[in-house]
Amino acid sequence: MEAMNELRSLVKGELFDYQMLMYCLREYKKPRDKITLLLREEAIIQLKRGLYLFGPSFRRGVLSVELAAAMLVQPSYISKEYALRLYGLMTERVEIITSMTTRKKRRFDTPIGRFDYFSLSQEKFGVGVEVREIPQEGGYLCATKEKALADWIASVPPIQDREALQFFLYEESRMDEAALLPLNHFLLEEISLVYHNRNIDLLLTL
Repeated sequence: MEAMNELRSLVKGELFDYQMLMYCLREYKKPRDKITLLLREEAIIQLKRGLYLFGPSFRRGVLSVELAAAMLVQPSYISKEYALRLYGLMTERVEIITSMTTRKKRRFDTPIGRFDYFSLSQEKFGVGVEVREIPQEGGYLCATKEKALADWIASVPPIQDREALQFFLYEESRMDEAALLPLNHFLLEEISLVYHNRNIDLLLTL
Protein backbone atom coordinates (compact mmCIF):
# COMPACT_ATOMS: atom_id res chain seq x y z
CA MET A 1 0.00 0.00 0.00
CA GLU A 2 3.00 2.31 -0.47
CA ALA A 3 1.27 3.99 -3.40
CA MET A 4 -1.86 4.61 -1.34
CA ASN A 5 0.19 6.03 1.52
CA GLU A 6 1.92 8.42 -0.89
CA LEU A 7 -1.41 9.37 -2.44
CA ARG A 8 -2.88 10.03 1.00
CA SER A 9 0.09 12.19 1.95
CA LEU A 10 -0.14 14.27 -1.23
CA VAL A 11 -3.92 14.82 -1.32
CA LYS A 12 -5.14 17.15 1.41
CA GLY A 13 -8.84 16.51 0.85
CA GLU A 14 -10.76 13.41 -0.17
CA LEU A 15 -10.96 13.89 -3.95
CA PHE A 16 -8.25 13.48 -6.56
CA ASP A 17 -7.87 13.10 -10.31
CA TYR A 18 -6.39 10.51 -12.65
CA GLN A 19 -3.11 12.42 -13.08
CA MET A 20 -2.45 12.38 -9.33
CA LEU A 21 -3.30 8.69 -9.14
CA MET A 22 -1.00 7.80 -12.02
CA TYR A 23 1.82 9.81 -10.46
CA CYS A 24 1.59 7.73 -7.29
CA LEU A 25 1.56 4.53 -9.35
CA ARG A 26 4.54 5.56 -11.49
CA GLU A 27 6.72 2.66 -10.22
CA TYR A 28 4.23 0.02 -11.38
CA LYS A 29 4.73 -1.66 -14.76
CA LYS A 30 0.97 -1.96 -15.22
CA PRO A 31 -0.58 0.96 -13.30
CA ARG A 32 -4.04 0.44 -14.83
CA ASP A 33 -4.14 -3.09 -13.42
CA LYS A 34 -3.28 -1.63 -10.01
CA ILE A 35 -6.11 0.91 -10.35
CA THR A 36 -8.53 -1.94 -11.09
CA LEU A 37 -7.33 -3.72 -7.94
CA LEU A 38 -7.64 -0.58 -5.79
CA LEU A 39 -11.18 -0.06 -7.05
CA ARG A 40 -12.08 -3.69 -6.32
CA GLU A 41 -10.68 -3.39 -2.78
CA GLU A 42 -12.54 -0.06 -2.33
CA ALA A 43 -9.30 1.68 -1.39
CA ILE A 44 -10.43 4.22 -3.96
CA ILE A 45 -13.88 4.92 -5.41
CA GLN A 46 -14.55 6.23 -8.91
CA LEU A 47 -17.10 9.04 -9.25
CA LYS A 48 -16.61 9.37 -13.00
CA ARG A 49 -13.84 8.73 -15.47
CA GLY A 50 -10.78 10.56 -14.18
CA LEU A 51 -12.22 11.54 -10.76
CA TYR A 52 -11.81 9.50 -7.59
CA LEU A 53 -12.18 9.69 -3.83
CA PHE A 54 -10.60 7.74 -1.02
CA GLY A 55 -12.42 4.68 0.25
CA PRO A 56 -13.66 4.65 3.88
CA SER A 57 -10.47 3.06 5.25
CA PHE A 58 -8.30 5.87 3.84
CA ARG A 59 -10.62 8.79 4.46
CA ARG A 60 -9.54 11.45 6.95
CA GLY A 61 -12.61 13.58 7.31
CA VAL A 62 -16.15 14.25 6.16
CA LEU A 63 -16.54 14.21 2.40
CA SER A 64 -17.95 17.42 0.93
CA VAL A 65 -20.57 16.52 -1.67
CA GLU A 66 -20.61 20.19 -2.67
CA LEU A 67 -16.93 20.02 -3.60
CA ALA A 68 -17.56 16.73 -5.40
CA ALA A 69 -20.33 18.43 -7.38
CA ALA A 70 -17.94 21.21 -8.40
CA MET A 71 -15.35 18.70 -9.61
CA LEU A 72 -17.79 16.44 -11.46
CA VAL A 73 -18.80 19.23 -13.85
CA GLN A 74 -16.89 22.45 -14.45
CA PRO A 75 -18.01 25.16 -14.47
CA SER A 76 -20.95 24.62 -12.13
CA TYR A 77 -22.45 26.02 -8.96
CA ILE A 78 -24.73 24.54 -6.29
CA SER A 79 -28.29 25.82 -6.69
CA LYS A 80 -32.02 25.05 -6.80
CA GLU A 81 -33.43 22.61 -4.22
CA TYR A 82 -30.13 21.56 -2.65
CA ALA A 83 -28.97 25.15 -2.13
CA LEU A 84 -32.40 26.16 -0.79
CA ARG A 85 -32.12 23.36 1.75
CA LEU A 86 -28.66 24.65 2.76
CA TYR A 87 -30.21 28.07 3.40
CA GLY A 88 -32.96 26.51 5.51
CA LEU A 89 -35.72 27.52 3.11
CA MET A 90 -36.89 24.01 2.32
CA THR A 91 -37.95 21.97 5.31
CA GLU A 92 -38.10 18.65 3.45
CA ARG A 93 -34.95 16.55 3.10
CA VAL A 94 -33.27 16.99 -0.29
CA GLU A 95 -31.55 13.83 -1.54
CA ILE A 96 -30.21 15.08 -4.90
CA ILE A 97 -27.33 17.54 -5.17
CA THR A 98 -28.55 20.10 -7.71
CA SER A 99 -26.27 22.42 -9.68
CA MET A 100 -26.33 24.79 -12.64
CA THR A 101 -23.79 24.69 -15.47
CA THR A 102 -23.11 26.33 -18.82
CA ARG A 103 -22.67 22.83 -20.22
CA LYS A 104 -25.45 20.44 -21.24
CA LYS A 105 -27.84 18.88 -18.74
CA ARG A 106 -26.23 15.90 -16.95
CA ARG A 107 -26.93 13.37 -14.23
CA PHE A 108 -24.41 11.32 -12.27
CA ASP A 109 -25.45 8.42 -10.06
CA THR A 110 -22.45 7.79 -7.80
CA PRO A 111 -21.66 5.84 -4.61
CA ILE A 112 -22.02 9.10 -2.66
CA GLY A 113 -25.29 10.26 -4.18
CA ARG A 114 -27.05 11.58 -7.26
CA PHE A 115 -25.85 14.80 -8.87
CA ASP A 116 -28.11 16.70 -11.28
CA TYR A 117 -26.85 19.53 -13.48
CA PHE A 118 -29.15 21.97 -15.28
CA SER A 119 -28.04 24.09 -18.21
CA LEU A 120 -28.16 27.86 -18.45
CA SER A 121 -26.41 30.59 -20.44
CA GLN A 122 -23.08 32.15 -19.53
CA GLU A 123 -24.84 35.49 -18.93
CA LYS A 124 -27.15 33.95 -16.34
CA PHE A 125 -24.36 31.89 -14.80
CA GLY A 126 -22.31 34.95 -13.87
CA VAL A 127 -24.72 36.73 -11.52
CA GLY A 128 -25.54 35.90 -7.89
CA VAL A 129 -22.85 33.27 -7.30
CA GLU A 130 -20.28 33.21 -4.51
CA VAL A 131 -17.22 31.13 -3.60
CA ARG A 132 -17.30 28.95 -0.50
CA GLU A 133 -13.98 27.72 0.86
CA ILE A 134 -13.36 24.41 2.60
CA PRO A 135 -10.14 24.53 4.68
CA GLN A 136 -7.32 22.41 3.22
CA GLU A 137 -9.52 21.14 0.38
CA GLY A 138 -10.40 24.05 -1.90
CA GLY A 139 -13.60 25.82 -2.79
CA TYR A 140 -16.78 25.53 -4.76
CA LEU A 141 -19.32 27.93 -6.26
CA CYS A 142 -22.72 28.28 -4.62
CA ALA A 143 -25.76 30.36 -5.52
CA THR A 144 -26.80 33.06 -3.11
CA LYS A 145 -30.22 32.57 -1.54
CA GLU A 146 -31.79 34.83 -4.16
CA LYS A 147 -30.05 33.11 -7.08
CA ALA A 148 -30.95 29.61 -5.86
CA LEU A 149 -34.56 30.72 -5.50
CA ALA A 150 -34.52 32.26 -8.98
CA ASP A 151 -33.02 29.17 -10.62
CA TRP A 152 -35.63 27.00 -8.95
CA ILE A 153 -38.72 29.14 -9.55
CA ALA A 154 -37.75 29.81 -13.19
CA SER A 155 -38.22 26.08 -13.85
CA VAL A 156 -41.84 25.86 -12.63
CA PRO A 157 -45.00 26.77 -14.63
CA PRO A 158 -45.93 30.48 -14.79
CA ILE A 159 -47.36 31.93 -11.58
CA GLN A 160 -50.19 34.44 -11.96
CA ASP A 161 -49.68 37.02 -9.23
CA ARG A 162 -48.23 37.80 -5.79
CA GLU A 163 -50.93 35.90 -3.91
CA ALA A 164 -50.44 32.82 -6.07
CA LEU A 165 -46.68 33.09 -5.52
CA GLN A 166 -47.11 33.20 -1.75
CA PHE A 167 -49.42 30.18 -1.85
CA PHE A 168 -46.92 28.29 -3.99
CA LEU A 169 -43.99 29.11 -1.74
CA TYR A 170 -45.49 28.76 1.72
CA GLU A 171 -48.30 26.24 1.24
CA GLU A 172 -47.42 24.01 -1.70
CA SER A 173 -43.63 24.06 -1.27
CA ARG A 174 -43.75 24.47 2.53
CA MET A 175 -40.98 27.06 2.57
CA ASP A 176 -39.94 28.69 5.80
CA GLU A 177 -41.03 32.33 5.45
CA ALA A 178 -38.74 33.49 8.25
CA ALA A 179 -35.73 31.98 6.44
CA LEU A 180 -36.83 33.36 3.08
CA LEU A 181 -37.37 36.98 4.00
CA PRO A 182 -35.97 39.53 3.69
CA LEU A 183 -34.69 39.10 0.15
CA ASN A 184 -31.93 41.20 -1.41
CA HIS A 185 -34.03 43.11 -3.94
CA PHE A 186 -31.00 44.77 -5.52
CA LEU A 187 -29.55 41.35 -6.36
CA LEU A 188 -32.96 40.06 -7.47
CA GLU A 189 -33.30 42.99 -9.87
CA GLU A 190 -29.88 42.18 -11.30
CA ILE A 191 -30.91 38.53 -11.76
CA SER A 192 -34.26 39.53 -13.23
CA LEU A 193 -32.59 41.66 -15.90
CA VAL A 194 -30.75 38.68 -17.37
CA TYR A 195 -33.35 35.94 -16.79
CA HIS A 196 -36.41 37.66 -18.31
CA ASN A 197 -38.72 35.35 -16.36
CA ARG A 198 -42.14 36.34 -14.97
CA ASN A 199 -41.85 34.11 -11.91
CA ILE A 200 -38.58 35.75 -10.95
CA ASP A 201 -40.09 39.20 -11.50
CA LEU A 202 -42.82 38.28 -9.02
CA LEU A 203 -40.21 37.57 -6.35
CA LEU A 204 -39.58 41.33 -6.32
CA THR A 205 -43.09 41.84 -4.94
CA LEU A 206 -42.38 39.90 -1.73
